[in-house]
Amino acid sequence: MKKVLVKLVISLSLILWLISFTNFHQIFLLFKSISVSTIFIILVLTLLAWGLATYRWYVLLLQYSFWKLMQLTFIANFYSLILPGQIAGEIVKAYRLGQGRSDAEHIAASVLVDKLIGLFGLLAVAAAGLLASHALIPIEISLSISLFTLFFFVGLFCIKIPIIYQIISYPLKLIIIQWPRFEQRIIQILKILDAWKVFLDSPLRLFFAFLFGVGFQLVCVWIAILFANEMGIDLPFPDWSWILGLVSVAVLLPISIGGIGVREGTFVGILSLQGIPVDKSIALSFAVFSISLIGAIIGGVFEIFNYGPKTHHRS
Repeated sequence: MKKVLVKLVISLSLILWLISFTNFHQIFLLFKSISVSTIFIILVLTLLAWGLATYRWYVLLLQYSFWKLMQLTFIANFYSLILPGQIAGEIVKAYRLGQGRSDAEHIAASVLVDKLIGLFGLLAVAAAGLLASHALIPIEISLSISLFTLFFFVGLFCIKIPIIYQIISYPLKLIIIQWPRFEQRIIQILKILDAWKVFLDSPLRLFFAFLFGVGFQLVCVWIAILFANEMGIDLPFPDWSWILGLVSVAVLLPISIGGIGVREGTFVGILSLQGIPVDKSIALSFAVFSISLIGAIIGGVFEIFNYGPKTHHRS
């Protein structure tokens, strides 16, 4: 509870500090400038993005209903917003789908692999944007995106490296010997590691999941561009690709609630390098956040009506 309060304080502090540099009336006018037709297109694209994100996971779990996986994807959005760090939503997905099932470890591994593939797809789009951009990008940003891309790519396949598997599994086996009461939990973790390795034995399936991850990120970039154009922010597609990638990685940091404050600060910091005023950066960040908020609200509705746990095999 204390950690949640600390992160809530951080979120509020960051937001209040950033808002002190803005003009509320100007932000209101920027939102008012968004046309109804653009909002409709953005909502359609948002549904497409959520569908692609779900299908990326569905490729790894073809034996489950796509609709049920989509419900859990929305529920994950809900918990990612109200709990510190986006990883909370992934934990809920794994728990809800695997609860009481004999293949719970396989499901947990699918969530892990899906997340890593999604992050790799996100960063692949960002890296491509860096290569295609004509802007003068600070070396720190280029280096950060390059290292993150390499990190998540290696992280996806690291478990296949025998020495890495031994480094992870050997201490776990020692815990079983020293503290037998933890044996059941440790065995579950080892089964998740083994299931992770099994997923990596299907490169074609991983490739298709990666393509859906790239598609998801491209749609997100498209949505950001539509918002930006309505607010008078004119940047090329390649630049939005790496900007959104960097913002998405920053939001993953478990230092705030739902990425609030971190998202806005990252947008302001990056867009200021492109000569974009703080008011427009804050307005764009709020607009992008509104899309996540809609998904979280839908997830909250599914949660209230207890749809998440009622997950069945596809007929």
